[in-house]
Amino acid sequence: MEKKDFIIGIDMDDTIEDLCEAWIAWLNNKYECHVNPKDIITWEIPPYFPELTEKEVYAPLYDEEFWKTVRPKTDAMKYLKMLHDEGYTILICTCTHYASLAPKMENLLFKYFPFLDWRDIITIKHKQYLKLDVLIDDYHENLINADYFGILYDTPHNRDFKEDGKSIVRVFNWEGAYNLISKQYETKCQKEQYIKKFINAEE
Repeated sequence: MEKKDFIIGIDMDDTIEDLCEAWIAWLNNKYECHVNPKDIITWEIPPYFPELTEKEVYAPLYDEEFWKTVRPKTDAMKYLKMLHDEGYTILICTCTHYASLAPKMENLLFKYFPFLDWRDIITIKHKQYLKLDVLIDDYHENLINADYFGILYDTPHNRDFKEDGKSIVRVFNWEGAYNLISKQYETKCQKEQYIKKFINAEE
């Protein structure tokens, strides 16, 4: 199979960029708090800022200036560019709220990943409905009961999840993700070749 027919779905937040780190830094700076991003081990941020209202905690996500402070994860630009240049189909699959979608894309995604554009973006909550070969995500629920191969990007807030026996593999950096994607592509090619040989033998 050609690589363009192998579809790679990639989450944004805390998968290709460090949302949590920038978010905590923004709140710490604005409200003189002292929360360490490494201490965020659950999905809910407000409990870590008990002195703030929920509205205050989530406000940065709707601030255009905030998205200018979020940076890509180490080597994410390098390996996504490699996958793109090798000819794979890359789709950014995000659950981003519509109110912050444009500033997030313009000030973050398109700035650091200029080889992607609006045609490569899917906004969706239930990612299991997507037809993909691979999905890389930090949220394990997006990888369960899906037809695609799941790659869990390691973060402090997903370490309580045990991926054993669930056809999900955890990676700790983008080099690991890239190598696993390459392996999955080779495996699918081998399966297709086997099926073709079997069909030809039957004929």
